[in-house]
Amino acid sequence: TSQPSQGELVEASTRFEAVAKKWSAKEKSAKQVRPEGIVDLRSDTVTTPTTAMRAAMACACVGDDVFGDDPTIWEIEERIATLMGKEAAIFVPTGTM
Repeated sequence: TSQPSQGELVEASTRFEAVAKKWSAKEKSAKQVRPEGIVDLRSDTVTTPTTAMRAAMACACVGDDVFGDDPTIWEIEERIATLMGKEAAIFVPTGTM
């Protein structure tokens, strides 16, 4: 795979800024429905991510956890294993998996 050109990076950045503005507007309207700081864990569609959360997701190192190459999942599993005093842990993002 080739590296993106400067023009492609500028275009991607411009698109990201436009999307971030839309997120910010949606976030403001969502705050009218839910109080600040409240996270509703009933469903992954109930609580909308904040702009900071979306930025963190956009900048996260990612890999395919099914194939065992996601560094964020390694870190989560290692941390939970340590907290629980176990040799290893497995990350399961929902209660139905």
